[in-house]
This record gives sequence, C-alpha cells and structure tokens, in this order.
Amino acid sequence: MEKRKGKSLSKKLDIVQKSARRSLRRDILARRLKLQRELEYKRLKRIRSKYVPPYTHCKNCGTELKGMYCHNCGQYALDSRQPFWKYILQYFENVYQFDTKIWSTLWMLFRRPGFLTTEFNAGKIASYVHPMRLFMCITLLFFIGFFMFIGDTVDRAMSNLNSETIIDELEEASAEDYRAMSSIFDKDTVVAIAVDIEDVKRYPEVFDIIEYAAKDSLSEDNGSLDTVKVRMPSEYLGTFEYVEDWHGVGLYAAGAPQMDEKETLFIDGLFGVLSGYAPLFSLFLVPVMALMLKGLYRKKRMMYMNHLAFSLHWGCFFYIMTTLFIIAGELWHYNGLTWYVFLGINLLYTAIALHWVYGNDWAKTVLKTVLLYFVYLFIVIVLSAAFFAWAIYSQKDIMPSSIANW
Repeated sequence: MEKRKGKSLSKKLDIVQKSARRSLRRDILARRLKLQRELEYKRLKRIRSKYVPPYTHCKNCGTELKGMYCHNCGQYALDSRQPFWKYILQYFENVYQFDTKIWSTLWMLFRRPGFLTTEFNAGKIASYVHPMRLFMCITLLFFIGFFMFIGDTVDRAMSNLNSETIIDELEEASAEDYRAMSSIFDKDTVVAIAVDIEDVKRYPEVFDIIEYAAKDSLSEDNGSLDTVKVRMPSEYLGTFEYVEDWHGVGLYAAGAPQMDEKETLFIDGLFGVLSGYAPLFSLFLVPVMALMLKGLYRKKRMMYMNHLAFSLHWGCFFYIMTTLFIIAGELWHYNGLTWYVFLGINLLYTAIALHWVYGNDWAKTVLKTVLLYFVYLFIVIVLSAAFFAWAIYSQKDIMPSSIANW
C-alpha cells in the first residue's frame, strides 16, 4: 500500500510539474506574440505616417507615385506646406536615417538583451536603426563628451598640482614629524609670504615673524591673506611661488604652477590625437569581439556578420552604460559600489544576450560570458596601451624634456 501511495504521489507531482512547464511555455509564447503584435503595429503606424506621399504624382516628372520616392527620377515626395521644424526632422531622417526608430531601437536594446541581434540576423533590418549606424552615432557622442570631461579634469588637476605649501604640510604632520622638520633646516632666509598670520604663529620653530601687514590685497584671489615677513628655512620656499618684492624682500604666495608653452602644446596635441582616433579605435575593437564570438560558437556555424551584429549592439550598450557609470562616479566619488554595480550589470546583460542569440543552456552561457568578458578586457587593455603609446610617439617633435625623461 505504501509503495502504491508513493507511486501515486510521484505521478501527481510529475503531472503538476508538466502542467507548470506547459503554463510557463504558454506565458512565454503569449509574451512573444504580444511583443510581435506591438512591433508590427508600430511598423504599420510608421509606414502610414512616413511612407504615404502627400500627393499622387511626382512634382518633378509627373510619374504616378507608389511610395515616398519616385521610381522614375528618384525625387522625394516632400510636402512643401509642412512647418519648418519638419524640414529639419526630414533632413536628419534622410541624411542619418534616424527617425522614431532610434527610440524603439534603444528601448529594445535595454529591454530585451540580444533581441535586436536576433531580429537583424533574421533579416528584419528596416524596423530598427542599422547596428553599424547606431554604433557610430553612440560612440561619436560618447567620445565628444568623454574628452570634454577628461579635459576639464586634467585642467583641474594641473591647477592643483604642487599647490600644497609648507603650512599645509605642517598641519598634516604629526608631533614627531614636526619636530624633525623644524630641527633639520636652519632659518637662513628672510622673505614675505601671503598667508594667514595665525597659521604662521602656530609654528615658531619654523617661522620667526619680523613684521606683517594684515590682509594686504595682492590680488583678488589672495586679498583675504596677511602679508608676513618671516625668517624661515630656504628649503621650504619651493612650496611657494614668487609674486613681487615687498619691503626689500621677495614676496611669495601659494600659486598653481604654470606649464610652459611646449608642455601646453604637447598636451593639446596629445588630446587632439586621442580624441580624433578614439572612435576609429573603438570601431576596430568590434571585429575583435566578433572573431572571439566566432571562435566560441564555431559549432553554431553562423556567418561572421551575425557575430559582428552582436558585437555592435553590445558595444552600444557598453558605451551608454559607461556614460552612466561616469555620471554616477562623479556623484558618488567612484566608490567601490559604483564599479561593482557597473561590472555586474555588464556581465548580466552579456550573459542574457548570448543566451538569447546563440541558444546555449545557462551553464555554458555563463562560462562563455566570463571567458569572453575577461579575455576581451585583457585585449582591450593591451591595445589601448599600444594606442596611447602611439599617440605619445606621434607628438615626439613637441615632447617636452620633462616627459621625455620618464
């Protein structure tokens, strides 16, 4: 009896499991059909609004129109009575072939990883922006914004370089370091420095105050500082910048170091080379990933263009996510959480996209995702280093000696 009950219970469990699997398949099929109906509806709506000519015969040659372009002379059926903004919109649609498809393409890129590649490989090209055109547009916008951001960051870094004075070093030093600093050097020079008088009074072992002028306005930047004539070690003058003479001695203030003309030309030239060739370099990396995919999925016997389409769509997602990562890093100071979230999202997206496009089970997909991602990352680092070295070498004629001696 117990055996019969056990068999009966196992049969009931099998029936329940099969019923659950059939229900899951029906739900998946229903979602796919719903998505296909939505896409078809949008396609027909776009055709009705974008591809129905405003008149029946071509204005140029008089041939009866069967679409937005005359099959005899090729003229576009433009509605001359439309508002000005539509002319601008049609310019971008005709030259760059960007219309409302760009938004549905970007939406599907994020909503359904790998779906756009599957549609492209199935020959459904006109319903979405072509992957090559989409990739070129996104990378161009990314690198324009990226080098503007990097340029501002470098300018801020150079303006803050070596701006820490001996006062700042003394404030950060411990008691033992302070005693060591004050005993090493002799107070062998008399100068005037633009600082807060209270800061100087805190370190009598380093500064002997001779006289001072309260809040002597040297410039708009340091008008709130005192001008203090002190006897101090000459070795510490390197942390200040000479301004002018004051009461027979040199007046020094904390100032940003200025790059000479050759260093400025070199940095500007280097950024020019990097920003000019970076989009082409990113495009060169696309066939590299496609070759790796062809090797990983050689048993699928897919054409190289199928792998290339995946690489282009993946690259579009990567550059958009990198933009969001930079924005998030600026807001949260690039803490570890931001990096791990960025890495996790990219790995998850890649795994889902590979599973959707190539149809392997999840175990193989995850393994190939990790292998693809980190081998590709290593290749990118090596090629990027070579690219950066070439960019520096291309500026060798104007390279300053301070950089050449590295």
